[in-house]
Amino acid sequence: MGMKVLTVNLPESHLVAIQRLIGELYPSRSEVIRCAVRDLLREYIEIIKKETKAQLIEDDFPVDDDGVVRIPIIDDNDKVIGYRTVDVVRRLE
Repeated sequence: MGMKVLTVNLPESHLVAIQRLIGELYPSRSEVIRCAVRDLLREYIEIIKKETKAQLIEDDFPVDDDGVVRIPIIDDNDKVIGYRTVDVVRRLE
């Protein structure tokens, strides 16, 4: 995968902070920014995975009339070892 040139406008305070990282942790400003973007994307992917997992739990374990759902507790061998009861609060949109 090739690299593309990208122009980014940052406050001077950010540039000063980035410059302090060069030589100590990173070889260049570009590498600092690449790592920051990579970490941001990884964090976003983890959020999406959690939201998807939460949606799957809601679909697989329907909420009862009291707004409570029983979620299985699974051990390292994928065996159900018990259930956790959770009060579900639905977000108003």
